[in-house]
Amino acid sequence: MSAFCDAKENFSCETSSHIDEDINFNNLEFDCIILDSSDYEDNDTNQNDDVKVNLENLNEPLYPSSSNSGERVLKGKGFFRIYPLQQPLPEIRSFEQCVDFAEEASLTGKAVHGVKGPTELMKLYPNFDLVQSFVPDYMHAVLLGVVRQIMSLWIQTSSNDFSINQKSLRVLNHRILNIKFPQETTRKLRSTNEVLFWKASEFRILLSVSPIILKNLISKNVYNHWLLLAHGISLLLGNEVTTNDLEEAEFVLQKFVHGAKDIYGIQEQTYNMHLLLHLPQAVKSWGPLWAHSFYIYEGALGQLKQFHHGSRGEASQILSSYAMQSILKLFILQENIKNSRVHAYIQNVQQKRHSIIRNAKINNCVLLWLQNSIT
Repeated sequence: MSAFCDAKENFSCETSSHIDEDINFNNLEFDCIILDSSDYEDNDTNQNDDVKVNLENLNEPLYPSSSNSGERVLKGKGFFRIYPLQQPLPEIRSFEQCVDFAEEASLTGKAVHGVKGPTELMKLYPNFDLVQSFVPDYMHAVLLGVVRQIMSLWIQTSSNDFSINQKSLRVLNHRILNIKFPQETTRKLRSTNEVLFWKASEFRILLSVSPIILKNLISKNVYNHWLLLAHGISLLLGNEVTTNDLEEAEFVLQKFVHGAKDIYGIQEQTYNMHLLLHLPQAVKSWGPLWAHSFYIYEGALGQLKQFHHGSRGEASQILSSYAMQSILKLFILQENIKNSRVHAYIQNVQQKRHSIIRNAKINNCVLLWLQNSIT
């Protein structure tokens, strides 16, 4: 973390010496978003040794939201920390307060409101606000967090008022498997029998179509409560989010979080559930949820994983394979390839994202081939 902060400071210093005198470099700002990808329920160990500020607590209110806030309760075979909601909402901490807590923690040797001491990231203020820049991630906190959590409660329990019985579950699976998707859809919903293997995109589809496919399959109380989440998230995913949208989303999400305790029990007031309360402010500061979600990074990571073919030197393998693909793209643009087999081969390499495993240069000709593929 210190290397990141030092590099940013060095970039500012080195760049300023190469900028025209008429440009006021001090007015330039570097905005940085660090996404909080918390798709687990109890992440009080979510911190790096170099970052002494507990990342979980940065999204917590300054004061406990209820007498039970932070309490660990029994759930299944373990204990989990809960975050109940109490109105009115408590004050949200500021960066200045976080610095004060860090100083106090350094003097006393004890964490203060979750802050265990100073961090290198504090040096980046005001260009980087340690509190406001840790943004809850829609993909992990909502889809792989709350949506998966509630979905699991519905179908993996049978004796609760919110459970879906076997007859209704068969109807639900029939509806799911008969959804007509647009041709450009890359992923479709699978049966709830495979819900443990669902991807985030499947939970996203479920959240979108749930007002229709869940109708008359769960109790009216549970159904209306679920609609609060579906409606609130849909407002925050719009291409244009108005002030009225933010206010309405904040209202329905607070109502959803508060109602979850009565329907599912206090043990379901998880950290991901708590993060729903911070989504409207995140959208107000950083734009719609889709603009700063993990989807684009997870997609890029999936492509990079195709570029290595061994357990040693993964970084150099990825760099070499990616560079080779870039060269091939440039080659296609610049050269008039007349040989159809060569053209088809290069297209196959690009489309399937194969790594170039072997290459050789003979008489100024570069030969490229894939593993187990010599033609």
